[in-house]
Amino acid sequence: RSYQARPTRLQGEPVTAAIGRDTCYRCFRPLGSCLCAVIPEVKNRTPLLILQHPRERTHPFNTVRIVALALSNCELVVDHAHRVSQDPGLLGSLAGCGLLYPRPGARDITTLPAAERPRKLLVIDGTWHQAKALYREVPVLHDLPHFTLPSGLRSAFEIRQQPAEYCLSTLEAIVFALRALE
Repeated sequence: RSYQARPTRLQGEPVTAAIGRDTCYRCFRPLGSCLCAVIPEVKNRTPLLILQHPRERTHPFNTVRIVALALSNCELVVDHAHRVSQDPGLLGSLAGCGLLYPRPGARDITTLPAAERPRKLLVIDGTWHQAKALYREVPVLHDLPHFTLPSGLRSAFEIRQQPAEYCLSTLEAIVFALRALE
């Protein structure tokens, strides 16, 4: 919930009562746990495009907020009302773009020779169920080269439960992928 003020009257004098908690409108965390001061600035060379499920946008432990604030070359597209499936042009140019998504035949991003690395990386953000739904609903994604991360990686993000031990948060997946590409 975000900070909202509502004027009320106590003993005839106007006062402001807060509903919810004061929120940082940059990182969307409660002011008492604002992360802005500790988010590093990272100048990534590989452009990153994140397609986010609309229900993930307001989740309190959404790691893509941190990614979008940290990376200098990052664009976040939230798929409100399935607009991207109706108009894939909202994703912009996908020339040279690769999708980080684990499907059969996806190539391990850490083993790519420099000439075969994507010039732009697209990542889907949401729970695994939401990511699968977005992938299914946006057919243009199926035509992109698919990349995956190496097996054996384990999440250090213990705030949200992963459906399997090999699953990573979006932030972790992006960090591993950019390390491999850059």
